[in-house]
Amino acid sequence: MKYTDLINEENDENIVLYHGTSEPADKIKKEGLKPSGNHRAVFLTDNPELAIHYAETDQDRTNNTYITLVKVNSKDLNQNLLTGDADHSNIEDWRESLSAEDQCMYLGDIHPDILSVEEL
Repeated sequence: MKYTDLINEENDENIVLYHGTSEPADKIKKEGLKPSGNHRAVFLTDNPELAIHYAETDQDRTNNTYITLVKVNSKDLNQNLLTGDADHSNIEDWRESLSAEDQCMYLGDIHPDILSVEEL
């Protein structure tokens, strides 16, 4: 299956989503984002300040000193792989999860070609 086959062409809504990490920007630009953790997910938020906070707390886990802010448009993601934040609620709809918990999960790889990556 080609990457372009995964994109839901019918989705006309776009929400800018952010991911914060302590990984270097060059690595994200090359590899994209990969699911991790208990839920094998990439956690996303619509709040860039919160994503930066997550990057800062990720430094403790990785011992990296980078703060990298990653931006992706929701319309570029496979809508079937977006879901609610299972760590903090039972909300399944990713949009409702953003509203209630300020984050959602993506249950797949996010290709580097659709990411905007900035090292702060």
